[in-house]
Amino acid sequence: MYKPKTFKPRMVAKLRTTYPANWSTLRLTVLERDNYTCRKCNSNLRGVFHRHIHHIVPLSRGGSNSMTNLVSLCQ
Repeated sequence: MYKPKTFKPRMVAKLRTTYPANWSTLRLTVLERDNYTCRKCNSNLRGVFHRHIHHIVPLSRGGSNSMTNLVSLCQ
């Protein structure tokens, strides 16, 4: 007799990325350190609406919010 498999949803761990209380200050410090320049394409980020600060090693892989792990990118 055929018995259909029951659907079991996979448990996916949700990783919460929490930013520190001083994230705004860190963000501005990184932009100033990088002279408001995208580290990937060297474009000027002054006046650009979408300025991003990215983690070199993601938080989900053990990275930190330290200045040495942050980089400014345009997108």
